[in-house]
Amino acid sequence: MFLVSRLVEFLPFFFPLYLFRFDILGIPTNLTEIIIWLVGCIFIIEIIATQRFNFFNIWKNNSKIFWPALFFLLAISLTIFITVPKELIFFDGIDERTIATFRIALGQWKGFVFTPLIFLFLLRQAPLQNRIRAFNNFLITAALLSIFSWGLVFFGKGFTADLRLAGPFESANYLTLFLAPALAGIIPQILNDRKKKLNWLIGGIILAGIIGTRSYAAWLAVGSTIFIFFLWQLHFNWNWRKIIITFFILAGIFTTQIGSEKFTNFLNFSQRSSTTVRLEVWQIAFNLIRENFIFGIGPGQFETQYLQNAHAILGRIPIEWVMLHPHNFFLTTWLSAGILGLSAMLWLIINFFRLVKEKVKQQSSKLINSEKVIIISATLAFLTILLHGLVDTPFWKNDLALIWWLIIGMV
Repeated sequence: MFLVSRLVEFLPFFFPLYLFRFDILGIPTNLTEIIIWLVGCIFIIEIIATQRFNFFNIWKNNSKIFWPALFFLLAISLTIFITVPKELIFFDGIDERTIATFRIALGQWKGFVFTPLIFLFLLRQAPLQNRIRAFNNFLITAALLSIFSWGLVFFGKGFTADLRLAGPFESANYLTLFLAPALAGIIPQILNDRKKKLNWLIGGIILAGIIGTRSYAAWLAVGSTIFIFFLWQLHFNWNWRKIIITFFILAGIFTTQIGSEKFTNFLNFSQRSSTTVRLEVWQIAFNLIRENFIFGIGPGQFETQYLQNAHAILGRIPIEWVMLHPHNFFLTTWLSAGILGLSAMLWLIINFFRLVKEKVKQQSSKLINSEKVIIISATLAFLTILLHGLVDTPFWKNDLALIWWLIIGMV
């Protein structure tokens, strides 16, 4: 499977290219999906040509990842076919609207769940060194995306209405959700002293992108991850001085926001701000969960349910008229895939950290080799996603789902 393993290394470069959307035979798709499916087809051709692939061995060696992933796939499929209607007609206060809810759910199933799982399988059949290169290419992709986002500014684009860097995305949050795990993941590689100058350059470029997004959620997630890394590093022969310098660089940049209008609004719970909006959205999400406890409402349905039910739940007009998702990974997962899907994700998260613990214990020496570095990098990236996911929605987007499974696939 040499060719497929080599191709998998380069797939992270194509993660942001899902923005190039088109239809094939009436089916919506995008460039990233097509490329992953092409690699999958090459994989099948290689299997037929070589007849050397042992599916059961691959499954056995990756069962702690594959079983929760399969359970999640089945759970969200069940939710779609049980709870999502073919279409929904409702009055939005101005016009009567018809929403193709089932088509939306199937689109997210294909783009956010099934295709990323194909990528996970392709990744896990590749040797360790190919997977390490794939992760490092993700870090490079994040740096390139940061450069591209700032480059758009010179053409009068790239900023949102409130002057936050969004690059090619609709929201600055989408950019920071891509960059934050990459920033956390580059830190152990900087501290490892291999390719030191290159890693500092990549880290600095990614950091510049996050600064432009002005996302306090990203700062808190990365900062908390670094603090946990402080504690974890006691088991390794890391350089304390470098870690402390890294922490204070990030903390110093964050303190420059103190006194700004955005920072003041962030801490103000009495006015319209990102904090008050989130509190309101979480209230609506909890109510929807209470009414759809077992199966949820299905992927891609929150926007419609929000439009229909927000006023009744709050007893007043919501701060935001339109909301795509609940700004929380766990609430979004519960609503999209039901309690079974959430359970599968929790099972996967627990297994991830168990695998990390096993891998670290297998290392008899405290010397930092390439495998240990990549495990720690992936762990910090994954922890950043989980912490960021408390106040935003990672995973539930084409590129973010691929990043999720890339990181999972490192252990």
